Amino acid sequence: MDVGQWASETINSFVDYGFALEIIGQSQYKAFMSEERNDKCLDESEKRLRDNDVIKILEELTGTKAANIQYEPRDRRDQILRDVMKTEGVSARQLSRVTGVSANTIWRL
Repeated sequence: MDVGQWASETINSFVDYGFALEIIGQSQYKAFMSEERNDKCLDESEKRLRDNDVIKILEELTGTKAANIQYEPRDRRDQILRDVMKTEGVSARQLSRVTGVSANTIWRL
């Protein structure tokens, strides 16, 4: 038995498709199940960058260590943080962790 067949039989043993078929009918059920979807599930959410990668981005952008960003003038610090937050895979908590700037400050930007 191949893996696909085993998975199908295992799932079928836990799911009662008869209920759905009674409600909408077999042709509508097949049409619904064959539709292509672009659903985004929680386990497929965007990939987060590692802290070291965020630190490298910050250091390339500013020319200083990531931990020193908290000592920059407020306008410059906020602009740097805004720019980095636009990077896919960077979270506010992560940015707070690597810069020393509070997460609440970052969320307000």
